[in-house]
Amino acid sequence: MKVEHVKTTDKEKMAIVKEIRMQVFVLEQNVPYEEDWDEEESENYIAYNDQDIPVGTMRWRDLGDVIKIERVSVLKEYRNKGYGEKLMNCALDDLKLITTKPIILHSQLLAIPLYERLSFEKYGEVFYEADIPHYAMKLVDRHLRLKELVHEALEEKDFIKAIELLSNIITVKPQFVEAYYARASLFLEKEGKMKEALADHTKIIELTPCDPFAYFFRAEIYSENKATHKEALADYNKAIELDPENADFYFCRAEFYSQINEKEKAEADYNKAEELDEI
Repeated sequence: MKVEHVKTTDKEKMAIVKEIRMQVFVLEQNVPYEEDWDEEESENYIAYNDQDIPVGTMRWRDLGDVIKIERVSVLKEYRNKGYGEKLMNCALDDLKLITTKPIILHSQLLAIPLYERLSFEKYGEVFYEADIPHYAMKLVDRHLRLKELVHEALEEKDFIKAIELLSNIITVKPQFVEAYYARASLFLEKEGKMKEALADHTKIIELTPCDPFAYFFRAEIYSENKATHKEALADYNKAIELDPENADFYFCRAEFYSQINEKEKAEADYNKAEELDEI
């Protein structure tokens, strides 16, 4: 799956855009041709499948005071496979670099969940375009909106959706450490995906190398695999070096030492943990 940014001056590519929109809007949804196709100045995008077949398109226009996203369309047999979201994310990434204007769109009812996942929210009442019901939607703070959606997904115990939303947050704010922590926890506790959780904790260490908990949680994962016991001990040691007053760190390292039959070291750490607990 890939997305290409297309200028209106590229006649060959715009012919592809036109064909997709003809299939979706004119032939499938009975939108009059003259209502769909115009010569407005716009920035267009084409989505391709893995065989380089064009399967979707969209555009945005600068209306002066706002940016309007329009004509989001994916061929019927390729829907619900991520092409619409990929198109939108590419356009939003581009817009983030060049404008701070509000971003709006008009959504058909069936597409509202897609746009809500991308941090758009409805405003106003339902209205009709080309005899099709629509809602106006505007882009809100993507980071805050995604956090709200994560909370909703967790309340519904939809952990796969929560992981997907956390991944979207990371795409929007790749330095947002809390999202990596939350995703790692879900990977490990709900999905049993140790490799993915390990990768997230490694990223946290890259972003915040002085965070003792990042090393501690990675050590806990490493300790589950005999092949990575050396790495586990190194991370326990680093966590304690960064936070030498944390009793839990000593207790867990003691448990690890017991696991690998280092009884004297385990006893010393148990004693240290008990001593710190009494302070």
